[in-house]
Amino acid sequence: AARYTPHTVDAAHTGRFKSYAPGARVTVLPPPPGPLSVSVEHLAPSHEGSLSLNPDLLALAAEIEMLPTWFVVPSECLLRTRALACDADGIVAGGRGDNARALGPVTMCCHFATKHSCDRGVRCKYA
Repeated sequence: AARYTPHTVDAAHTGRFKSYAPGARVTVLPPPPGPLSVSVEHLAPSHEGSLSLNPDLLALAAEIEMLPTWFVVPSECLLRTRALACDADGIVAGGRGDNARALGPVTMCCHFATKHSCDRGVRCKYA
């Protein structure tokens, strides 16, 4: 059987897992609605240095009880998974330079967003 190293939020905040190299911007979609749907609170940063989402956007989304349809994050805020192609140094293909458009979209992993853990780790196909 395949052996997985799960990604967990706590370990991610300590730098235990590799993230993508800085320099790219990535469009991220929230997970689709379903049994593991994510709330706006799960998208808000929980630690210093986490995703820097626009607080006004999150407040508005909370007021109307809906998620933003997408947001753009720096590549270094995403753990390496199969969601984006990169080289051995974590440099995302096609995402370099000042005028590089946002890559993606990629979909956020609903397990990581709601349960704070994804059993598939680097083998996950979601961001």
